[in-house]
Amino acid sequence: MYSPPAIFADPGGRPLHTASTPCQHKPAGQPIPSYLVGDSDKHKKKHEKSSRSRRGTSSVPYKQTAVANQPRQTTTVGHIPPPAHLPPHTIAVPTSFSLYNRARMPWHERLFLGTRKDPLYRISSSRAEVRLRSGLEAHEPVVAALRHKCIKSSSSGHVTLARDGGRVFHLHERYGFTVDVPRPGAGDTNGTGPGKIRESTRPEKFEWRYSRGLAVRTLGRRSGYKLVRLATDAGSAGGELATGGGEVVAVLTTHSGHSPWNKAAKFRFQGSGAQGILGERWQLMAVMTGIGIWDISRKKR
Repeated sequence: MYSPPAIFADPGGRPLHTASTPCQHKPAGQPIPSYLVGDSDKHKKKHEKSSRSRRGTSSVPYKQTAVANQPRQTTTVGHIPPPAHLPPHTIAVPTSFSLYNRARMPWHERLFLGTRKDPLYRISSSRAEVRLRSGLEAHEPVVAALRHKCIKSSSSGHVTLARDGGRVFHLHERYGFTVDVPRPGAGDTNGTGPGKIRESTRPEKFEWRYSRGLAVRTLGRRSGYKLVRLATDAGSAGGELATGGGEVVAVLTTHSGHSPWNKAAKFRFQGSGAQGILGERWQLMAVMTGIGIWDISRKKR
């Protein structure tokens, strides 16, 4: 049975890559000449005379230098706290954004989520994994990570969310996933008894599908992917209805290898997804699976 490895070293929020403690260099001790160990004053005076004749900058003892007398300063790389209005491991994702590689050399990667002029979050990618960070630097805390089960022959894997203490969400084929979302009509009586209140959330399934529809073409490409909410009893909040029912809640297009190097993909929430009624957990799962589709498509080339 496939068992996902631990992604987060500490669910308490420390970053995956912590900077090592800076080295503190100490002056190496000088060996004591053999003629200073004995009792011969003749040799001592000869050595002192020779030292005075050669005295220069290099002969000044280290402890008497200005460098040694400066206060010690250590530099460590720690957390850069998120904005005050956001809880830990939470990011504010815009309704529409792009993925960009801002590296100047084609064999380098500096991946970001945002717009070309306004990057918001850093994306780190390895051979079988992609991670979304809470800021622009590579050492920022990881918000979510997606690990591909098999890059060549599968479109499944799992997503780990730091906001849920490192909770793992297993992905199905086509990067489909199941996540708890607010129940339609939550807070209303459900008719099963006096004063009985509906549960606030329920698990729902979502699935990415290849598409050539109008929703995808609004992103400027002829084809792409759409994220479909498979529940048919939730209604539509302005999103396009997919074939067989279900609301389209997000769309994604990826750029081919012939596009400019810094362009990667475009993503847009629609309908219920754009209105934010599906919750922050769903939003993060939609973003990570969309990034996963783009990531595996470029690695297959």
